[in-house]
Amino acid sequence: MAPGPDNLIALLLLLGGLVGLWGGTHLVVHNSVRIAQRFQVSELFIGLTLLALGTDLPELLVAIDGALRNLRGIPSSGVVVGTAVGSSVAQISFVLGVAALFHYITIANRQLKLLGLELVGATVLLFIVAMDGALTRADGFILLSVFGVYVGHTIINRRADLEVEPQAEVMVEEAGVARRALVELALVVLGLWIVILSSDITVEQALHLSRGWGLQQSFVGAILVGIGTSTPELAVSLRAIMHGRTGLSVGNVVGSNIFDLLVPTGVAAVISGLEVDATVIGYDLPYLLLVTLVVIFFLRRVRGLQKWEGAALLGLFLVYAVGRFLLDPR
Repeated sequence: MAPGPDNLIALLLLLGGLVGLWGGTHLVVHNSVRIAQRFQVSELFIGLTLLALGTDLPELLVAIDGALRNLRGIPSSGVVVGTAVGSSVAQISFVLGVAALFHYITIANRQLKLLGLELVGATVLLFIVAMDGALTRADGFILLSVFGVYVGHTIINRRADLEVEPQAEVMVEEAGVARRALVELALVVLGLWIVILSSDITVEQALHLSRGWGLQQSFVGAILVGIGTSTPELAVSLRAIMHGRTGLSVGNVVGSNIFDLLVPTGVAAVISGLEVDATVIGYDLPYLLLVTLVVIFFLRRVRGLQKWEGAALLGLFLVYAVGRFLLDPR
């Protein structure tokens, strides 16, 4: 590594981009939820749509930005794939590990079987389509189609919970409500603009650091960008824990992992096609599967995910990061 002035500036700009991704995502999610609540949309619908999609905006826009750079002849596949997989590892180990330090986490056995099957299935599917070292446009369509089936299955099985809740009384201050909703909508648009701008800065500086430090793009994407783009999920999970809603914390992480593995990679592959590093295939994805199985084992226990198991998950994330660094060809 050569931590010269240019690389230090690039690192600071990358951190600034990640802060922008977090701040913009917070604006989008918070104000979208406020708007939905004003129109008395059910909480579950908000969780399955606004929270799930909103907290994954960073990974999606980083992937789109990287794919567009590929089209312009600037190789960025490593950042795209590394961010998607690295973010998934961070969420299932780091985010759940931190959450478990605050409160033991439980989930109904029936729900655990379904969520575990879906998460393992998404990981295995991405591994299969990436085994040849590339994600073609056809692979991208497969990933997006499977995610569409997953969303459809979720909606059909929870249709009753997704309906708009009946209003108990007519809103009296319609003008005031409309005015506040417009302000919140403006903040949503501002948040989207911040996330788009920040994603461009993040990808640009990740590529710069990859060249300047002689690291694989996928390493920078998996470790630096992957951790940074997981901060919205961490914030949502901790907030759910503080309100005693541990199931929401697990559901947020699992839903985000399924989204990250299928949608950002799928969209980017459809736009430009992606190259997949051998390290991602041989280390990142198998490690993600291993940690996922460990989490499922912990959650199946009578008391669920406890503090010492949360610490173990944090240890697994540290091992992943160190192993990823040692495996990086320099």
